[in-house]
Amino acid sequence: YKDGIEYPGMKVSLKKAKADIKVTRTIKAIDENVDTEKLSIGDRVTVMLELENIGDVIATNVEYTDEYPTSVSVSSPTVTGIRNSFSWNGVISPGAKRDLTYSVTIKSYTNYESRPTVTFSSQD
Repeated sequence: YKDGIEYPGMKVSLKKAKADIKVTRTIKAIDENVDTEKLSIGDRVTVMLELENIGDVIATNVEYTDEYPTSVSVSSPTVTGIRNSFSWNGVISPGAKRDLTYSVTIKSYTNYESRPTVTFSSQD
């Protein structure tokens, strides 16, 4: 209040800027006759990932990892040899996306549900 005139108060809210990674994972059968919900021995699927930084600062030390049992083999252009996991490390800017793809082949019967992990840091 000044000189008979009332000025409404200004409210300021500050939040710490941070990175936030959103993961979209799609599984597609390479053979159209394969049911991706019930895979059998010999079935091969492609796993397509989209990692998106929906935060407002750079995400550093981004690490995506998906591990499988020995009854499954994993292959991709970034994985050499037959392994039982897929991992990617990198940096993702705010609003940017990183697309990744790998294949999974079922070698023997297994009852397993894939549970990938993503860890990252926010650049201050």
